Amino acid sequence: MNILHSKVFVSHSSKDETIAKNYQEKLKARGVQCWCYENDLPFSANIAQEIRQRIAESDFLMVILSEASIHSDWVAWELGEAVRLQQERGGNCPIILPVSTYRRANRTSLVIQPRIMVANDPIGDPIDFSTHRMHSIHANEEFEQLVRRLTPSYSDISDPREDEQAPLFEQACDLMERMFTDASSRPERFEITDHLVTQAGRGTVNGWFLMFRAMHFGHTVIGILYLSLHEASGLCWVTFAGIPEEWRRYGRFKAMEKSVRDEFLSSGRSPRASFFEVEMPDHELIRQWHESDANPGIPEIEEQARRVLRIKTLFESECGARILSDHQGNLIPVIQPAMVDPLIEANERTHYLMIIANDRSPDEHTLAEEVLEIYYSGFMSGWGPDGENLPGYADYLERVKIRQKETCPDHKSLTTLKSTPAIHALRKAYPKVRL
Repeated sequence: MNILHSKVFVSHSSKDETIAKNYQEKLKARGVQCWCYENDLPFSANIAQEIRQRIAESDFLMVILSEASIHSDWVAWELGEAVRLQQERGGNCPIILPVSTYRRANRTSLVIQPRIMVANDPIGDPIDFSTHRMHSIHANEEFEQLVRRLTPSYSDISDPREDEQAPLFEQACDLMERMFTDASSRPERFEITDHLVTQAGRGTVNGWFLMFRAMHFGHTVIGILYLSLHEASGLCWVTFAGIPEEWRRYGRFKAMEKSVRDEFLSSGRSPRASFFEVEMPDHELIRQWHESDANPGIPEIEEQARRVLRIKTLFESECGARILSDHQGNLIPVIQPAMVDPLIEANERTHYLMIIANDRSPDEHTLAEEVLEIYYSGFMSGWGPDGENLPGYADYLERVKIRQKETCPDHKSLTTLKSTPAIHALRKAYPKVRL
């Protein structure tokens, strides 16, 4: 099921400007978001910096191949930036997609050496596009194939035995691993991932209805959504991951989550409340930044802006949102147990739970009291690693629950978060920040 179109950076030689602009307009007319130098570069912008940002935000780097582009420094630099991002992210995003301007099979060299922008040093191996599947810019039927290729889909890939699902399954497992632990301490194969995904293919297990969906372009996974519905309570945990964290684009996530929620409803299941993990902004750091009149562009502050946007977007959901707190309004952090060996605090993660109560239940205190009990006694114990997968996990989880209770008051409630002048200034200073 297609849900949202992609973002595409159009890489081309200035000599092919007319071809590039015309092709961009055709794609835009079909809902594909394209960025093209001649049409979209802001006046007085730093060209190299703007291009780096646009490539980083794109799903595809579309290379328009011609005699001119093969010898273009800018095309080589833009390819180099895409290769650098792929190496940094540990995948093939953005996807490099060649489009040919040749009217018949080309017999000349179609090799381009990617280069670091401006510095011009080689990065990666030369790319021989003659060995790639290329779409012809002149063939209407191939244009339709290209649009389909540029359209993300989501799929149930819980059964890795299906040949077409195997590559998606492996990529999705890698993403799940990144969510749970730091790469430096992660084993080569994260057994809990295979366990979770495989269980999701079985539907209802041990009182939980599980769904696992991967968002992808062809055989390239760009995000995953894992939902666990506790049928007795109607509480649903929602976990989403992208490649990498900055690819967590809420628009796509929201569309994907809505599609899966529709599947819930069609199966007769309707979550009473859904839970999302969030990282809270550092209000003191934001206040200090605001009072110092510092210029935008500080990475630490940009990360705070990203956290604020994530929370703001959830609060603006159709049902509204609350966050777990005590009766005095102090936020309650949740300890996510380690899911790797060794089972130690260094491999744990602390986050906060935002709650969207779908039925607008007025009894928010009772709902809040249920959250941690089901989180540890149901979610983490039911789907955490145990038995042969990770000996000692059950005892370790009990110790985590004791530590959580020591830091968590008996009276829990749900509350909204209040904004501040510093928060408003942060959003104004970083209007283009991406999740």
